[in-house]
Amino acid sequence: MTQIIISSYRQERPEAQYQLFILPHSGGSMTYFLPWQKIMPASIELNFVQLPGRGTTFKHPPVTDWPEVIEAVSESIEKLNDGRPFALFGHSLGALIAFEVAHKLQHKNLVHLFASGMRSPIHYQVPRRRYTMTDTELINYVANTDVANTKKDENYFQYLKFLLPTIRADFQLVDTYEYHHQNLVMCPISVMFGEEDTLHTREEFLDWKAVAGKDFDFKAFPGGHMYLGHESQQVVEYLSNSLMSSGPL
Repeated sequence: MTQIIISSYRQERPEAQYQLFILPHSGGSMTYFLPWQKIMPASIELNFVQLPGRGTTFKHPPVTDWPEVIEAVSESIEKLNDGRPFALFGHSLGALIAFEVAHKLQHKNLVHLFASGMRSPIHYQVPRRRYTMTDTELINYVANTDVANTKKDENYFQYLKFLLPTIRADFQLVDTYEYHHQNLVMCPISVMFGEEDTLHTREEFLDWKAVAGKDFDFKAFPGGHMYLGHESQQVVEYLSNSLMSSGPL
């Protein structure tokens, strides 16, 4: 069994029809998505899963090994799932993790995969290995990408510096990802992205259709790579409507 310390939080809704598991972006934590609890319909129970090196597991070293990450996240989700149909939502790095976990758990009540802010894994490549940047380069890269956050004062940059080991480890995961599957994901896949995302093209988002073995849908939202911050109401509506129409496999 893996020794990776995965932290999780479950929104207790035993009467909900579905469980939705959230996997955050590079450097992100479950805290970013907690406001969704107040606007998510009662028919969906939110479950948050995050890697070490942030939040309650900040003192635990971040991880850079894909097999370990997939195994640890899958184990955590299996423990939290109580037999109800469930879906996976991942943003950026979280989308790649969700895709890999979907392959591992797709025969265990998985009814939907939501991939947000990440190009298709089947043609995955990155122009530069960002985890090899200097500290200053990496901090500036993250700040420039985070266009949704307009308050980038001294405290903001101090926070990035504090979280830099985790950010670097997450980028190592993203930048070294390799697609190796022979089979398709046999549940509906919905791809979500910001219309002004400068990290990926619209065609790269739509290429997710090549890994879908069932229904495929895509949705563009106003904003850039981190569109989720100011489009939460619309995002939650799209997630809930799509999930409620998934039905059993």
